[in-house]
Amino acid sequence: MKQNESRLYARALGEDSLAAISPWLDRTRWRETYKGARRDILKAMTSTAKITHDLFLGQGEQDGDADVSIRRSDEQKLTCVLAAVDLMLDRCETTARNTSRLIRCWLVTSKPNSYQSNAFSVMTESNTRYRYRQTWKKFMAFIVRAWLLPTQTRRQIKVAIPAEIRRLVERVWDHPVWETLDTTAGIWPVLADDRYNPEMQCFTAADCDTEMEECDLGVTEAYESDYDSNGDTDWGSEDIAAADSSGTDEEDWLCEVETDNGSGECEYGPNQDRKPLDRKPLDRSTQVEFLELLFQLSITLSKQEFTDGNAASTLLVYFSGSAAA
Repeated sequence: MKQNESRLYARALGEDSLAAISPWLDRTRWRETYKGARRDILKAMTSTAKITHDLFLGQGEQDGDADVSIRRSDEQKLTCVLAAVDLMLDRCETTARNTSRLIRCWLVTSKPNSYQSNAFSVMTESNTRYRYRQTWKKFMAFIVRAWLLPTQTRRQIKVAIPAEIRRLVERVWDHPVWETLDTTAGIWPVLADDRYNPEMQCFTAADCDTEMEECDLGVTEAYESDYDSNGDTDWGSEDIAAADSSGTDEEDWLCEVETDNGSGECEYGPNQDRKPLDRKPLDRSTQVEFLELLFQLSITLSKQEFTDGNAASTLLVYFSGSAAA
C-alpha cells in the first residue's frame, strides 16, 4: 500500500505545486505537460552517474513489478559518453577561436540581412563555463537513459524520442569505438586536437577588422542593439557568473561519480586530465568520428522544433522542467 502511494504521489500535481502558483510555469503549461507522468523517474534520470551499481529510477508500475533501473554496465558506458562530451565541447571552443571574426559576427545575428558588430566568443568565466557544460552533460544523460528504458516506461514518463534522435543515440551507443575501450572505469582516453597547427596562420584582430571593411557584404549594415558594444560578446555574462559563483550541488554532479575504491573523487571534470586506458591502441579517426557524431546529436537536440507551438514538446525544454522538479 505504501509503495502504491509513492507511485500516486509521483504523479500528483496539486494546487500548491509550483506549476499552480507560478505565472511563468503556468504560461509554459508545465502543469499540463507533466500531468500523469512519473516525476520520480524523471527526476532520477537527471541524477549522478553510477559506475558501481545499477541506477535505481523508481518502483514498478504495479505491485509486484520489477523496479525501474539502468544497468550498471550501461551507466559505466554512459559515464564514458559524458567524458567524451567534454572533448567534443573542447573541439567546439577551439573551432570558435580559430574562426574568422566576420563569420562570428554573423553567428550572433538574428536577422538575415544584417550582422552584429560584436562577434561571438567562447565563454571565459570559469564557473559559468563549468555550469553550462555540466548542464549539457546532464541533458545528454537524460536522453540516453530515456532511450535505454522500455517503451512502456517511456510512456509512463511521457518522453517521446523522435526517430531521427533515436537513430543518432543508437549510433552513439553501438559505435565501433566501444570495441577498443574499457568502459568499467567510466573515463575517456586523451585526444589531442591538432586541427589548428600553431604554425598555421590564424586570423588576428587586425586582419579580421580589415576583412570586414573590405568584404562586400551586399546587405544593409544594420546593427542589433541587444548586446554590449564594448568588445566581443561573451555568452557567460557577469550576472550569470555571479549567480553561479555561490555554488550548488548541481556543480558537482559529475564529480559525484561513485568509484570502485569508494574514494568519491571525480574521475573527470573541468581542467582535469583524462587518463589513457590500458587497451589496444585506439584508432584516432574512429575517435574523431565518434566526437563528431556526439556533436551531430547535440545539434539535432538543440534544433528540435516545437509541436503546435508547445515548447515542452521538445526534449530540451521537457528535460529542463524535469531537472527542476
